Amino acid sequence: MAPRFLLCTDLDRTLLPNGPEAETPGVRQRFAALVNLPEIILAYVSGRDRDKMEQVVAEYALPRPDWAITDVGATLWNIDEGAWKRDRGWETHLAGQWHPGDRESLARRLEGITPLELQEENRQGRFKLSYYIPPLADPEPLLTTLRERLDPVGIGYHLIASTDEVLQLGFLDVMPPDGSKHGAVEFLRTRERFDPDRVLFAGDSGNDLDLLASPIPAVLVANAEASVRHRVVTKARSNNTLSALCLASGRFGMNGCYAAGILEGLAHFHPEYIPWITTE
Repeated sequence: MAPRFLLCTDLDRTLLPNGPEAETPGVRQRFAALVNLPEIILAYVSGRDRDKMEQVVAEYALPRPDWAITDVGATLWNIDEGAWKRDRGWETHLAGQWHPGDRESLARRLEGITPLELQEENRQGRFKLSYYIPPLADPEPLLTTLRERLDPVGIGYHLIASTDEVLQLGFLDVMPPDGSKHGAVEFLRTRERFDPDRVLFAGDSGNDLDLLASPIPAVLVANAEASVRHRVVTKARSNNTLSALCLASGRFGMNGCYAAGILEGLAHFHPEYIPWITTE
């Protein structure tokens, strides 16, 4: 059997065809066949919580994952025969970065800042402080303002800004330093001893930025917004990781959107999987 391969993908508008662009007919069936290969370990990586992830997996008849990263990276789950088990090792890791009261101290520093609007209580978490913001093509000026407020506190943090282009709604998450999709995937990859070259991440949005511009091989699906594409390429160039980034554009008779982009990225880094991807 081939060495294990960790395939990580965002859900909304990456694997899920819930954006305005068309989905290549039959592409999710090809994706399902590929992830059924014995060496493929599938991880869903999303801003959704567990309940909303399970709901959409059922709604779209998606393959069941082996791992799930929910809440923008705040929670890691192992899934065995349909049973979800919270990964306590990841919780312990984040707890070492945010001690009791740290989250509340950061929240107090952000009170009264326009245009932050605190999200609902059920969207908050021990390692996640979440706000609504306007949809911003370039969130960096806002992030700079927030850093100026937060840095004097002396508590480590990580800011994640993203936009839902369909809903025209922006999101801001304040997390521990490693609290992100990138941090959770890297924790999983390292602990489970996956070869760095046997990992792929697929994404489309601002909360995927750190992963897409990291040394981890990654694909940005073709339906990603132009502003996201610009931010990803700019950061990858700054990080000297452009060689680890595939920009899906449409190959193998597919349009590069959604699951087609995931498969295109896999073929880009691992041509041995092309027979599982081609339309013939």
